[in-house]
Amino acid sequence: TEPLDFRLLLMMPTLYRTWGKVRLADMKPWIGKWALEEIYAGALPQGAQDATYVINLKLEEVRKMGGVFCVGAVDISKFFDQVVRPLVYTMARQAGMPRHVLDTYIRYQEALTIYNTIVGGLGYPYGKRCGLPQGDPLSMMMVAILMRTWVAKAKEEGVEPSLLVDDILSLIHI
Repeated sequence: TEPLDFRLLLMMPTLYRTWGKVRLADMKPWIGKWALEEIYAGALPQGAQDATYVINLKLEEVRKMGGVFCVGAVDISKFFDQVVRPLVYTMARQAGMPRHVLDTYIRYQEALTIYNTIVGGLGYPYGKRCGLPQGDPLSMMMVAILMRTWVAKAKEEGVEPSLLVDDILSLIHI
């Protein structure tokens, strides 16, 4: 019943989505340089299904060995809508993202004009100050870059993290 509880999904143009998929495929070698095995979305080739299998196997192993563990799960509400784009751009640049792809991505995101449609009506155009569109093939990768630091820090602290972009799972052996 609350309008702000809903998430607006952006439908990106087919040409842009195709460009993003091709660029993502081209960047596989670069993604392999920074991706961690605990990142299951946005860092090719593994995905959410892989995370499910790996996490369940870890839990089964701990149980079989008689160990005790604690699992914490977090689903960050409207995560993509809250991303601070300049921070992501800086991190992608520092991670060595190919400049021609990053510059094109930045120009597109910053010039994006959005129209809401409800029951066939077209709303007024507007832009967003923050956030990344979920329908963008590169958004998952950008968020994975952003969250990589958390994964690395969690590992340092003895936590077994799993990242599915805006869903975080932590396993701690007690």
